[in-house]
Amino acid sequence: MTPIGQRRRAIGRPSYSWALPLPQGCRALSATERLALACIACGEDTAGTARAMGIEAVTVRTLLRRATVKIGDGPSRTAVVHRAFLYGQLPAPVPLDVGTVRLEQWTVLHCLAAGMNLPQIAAQTSWSYRTVRAYAAALCRTLGARNLPHAIYCGWKAGYLGPAARTRHGET
Repeated sequence: MTPIGQRRRAIGRPSYSWALPLPQGCRALSATERLALACIACGEDTAGTARAMGIEAVTVRTLLRRATVKIGDGPSRTAVVHRAFLYGQLPAPVPLDVGTVRLEQWTVLHCLAAGMNLPQIAAQTSWSYRTVRAYAAALCRTLGARNLPHAIYCGWKAGYLGPAARTRHGET
């Protein structure tokens, strides 16, 4: 079975007992929107997602914009991926034991999940932009992520995000 076929089977209809209910004003994602978002969560970029789905890149961007509007939290792909897992629109990844992230990396991960971009994280934490960028790169290396939306996925896998999230870096 092709990787995209495996993703389609894995996506299915969302119904997870741990998932939070969709907030007022949010709508469920369509199967195509969930598939595009799952590809992004797995570390694909827009072009790779388009190739995997057999559609144009502009269509992928449209699907991701629609998903953002439906489950909200601004234009940040990292926040949309996090909310899709949180509200059961994507299946939570199977837990995986990865290296322990440092406190600074944990802070960056949670700020990304909250919808902040790197300059906003720098302003929030009083770190320089270059420092935040370095912590984000270290976070991706520690979690084995290819990009920041993939870091959200890996953060869920590692137990740093989600319903069973560790309360602080390295703790359960």
